[in-house]
Amino acid sequence: MLLTNCSTDPNKNWKFHSLRALDAKLLITPLSSLSSLVSNLKHLRYLNLSHCTVEVLPDSICLLHHLLILDVRYCHYLYKLPKHIIRLKGLRHLYIQGCSRLSHLPPNIRQLTCLKTLSNFIVDRRRGCQLDELNHLNLGGYLHISNLDKVRRPKEARFANLSGKRNLKRLHLSWNTNENESEDNAKDVLEALAPSTGLTELNIQGYKGSERFKSCQLISSLASMR
Repeated sequence: MLLTNCSTDPNKNWKFHSLRALDAKLLITPLSSLSSLVSNLKHLRYLNLSHCTVEVLPDSICLLHHLLILDVRYCHYLYKLPKHIIRLKGLRHLYIQGCSRLSHLPPNIRQLTCLKTLSNFIVDRRRGCQLDELNHLNLGGYLHISNLDKVRRPKEARFANLSGKRNLKRLHLSWNTNENESEDNAKDVLEALAPSTGLTELNIQGYKGSERFKSCQLISSLASMR
């Protein structure tokens, strides 16, 4: 059963306990209403909250143990995902691109071992938020790795294991402005990422060592694939 264009009156007694898919994009609702909306949908597989005005996703989402797809794309006010999102052990697709206020992910994303799509991984220096979280995830499709200026050593970049992600087709790598990062470190991090040769699209943004592209082994290896 798919429910779309739903009302979010928190006083409404929801009866859709067997609902499998909920398309609530463009939703304008307070957090309390959203929490009430999903708390009883224990069998939900697909939840689309894209383009919503919510700032924080309710913790009740972490009780949706059958959830396979969570889509919060272009939620421009969203700045925080649920801390315990890793309890969604069966989650396969997490779409979070376009959430411009989202500055970090919950720690230990590596525990979502069924994950096939993670549209944005935000590097952070905190434990459980570094590139090694990607190591054993069999990701495919599109991946954006942002905040690469926070990677201190090329060794950390290798732990992302992009070369082992054969199903990855589109890769976006981005750096923020960081005066403390040297050109050599940016170049070494870029080379150490070493994505799979199956890529069809590579987008590099904010790379501080841009004038040294020609000497970068990563660019050379990708060019040789064509």
